[in-house]
Amino acid sequence: MTPLQHAVFSGNLPVVRYLLDHGADLHQEGSLEGHDGLTALHTAAMKGRCAIAKFLLSRGAYVDGKSCHATPVHLAVLGGYDSTLKILLDHNADPNKEVNLSTPLVAALHAPSLSCLKLLIQAGAKVNGIGNPLAFAARKGLTEAIKCLLEAGANPNTPDMYGRIPVE
Repeated sequence: MTPLQHAVFSGNLPVVRYLLDHGADLHQEGSLEGHDGLTALHTAAMKGRCAIAKFLLSRGAYVDGKSCHATPVHLAVLGGYDSTLKILLDHNADPNKEVNLSTPLVAALHAPSLSCLKLLIQAGAKVNGIGNPLAFAARKGLTEAIKCLLEAGANPNTPDMYGRIPVE
């Protein structure tokens, strides 16, 4: 973990500001909780640090930065941090960015976070995209997510990777 990541992880905005004002690399990658290639913004998203995420974005953090595991959007969604997700989306984060055959929409179903799912759909996430979100929600028994996806235009007749349609 880099010193900047440590300050972000701890939620210490004054130290984050100090480190950046004194030459810390905003885009330097480090490891955290078994994830490699994470920047300070990834860490802020993973921990739901809204004020720090806003500050890092104001300093030029790359909103769609991709580690080997996730983008900041994926991490905010997996943590159920809808306020952090909204900040990222308001800064033009891609709601359809794929990492390891997973999109943020599928991550919202893994979490599960209905509020994040709704924010992603409002931001233009593809409800018929990679991972067949509707079929995944049906397998998990996520009835509110199923309703939300159907209202957003998910196709109930699209088979999953095993050839099953969501009603089966």
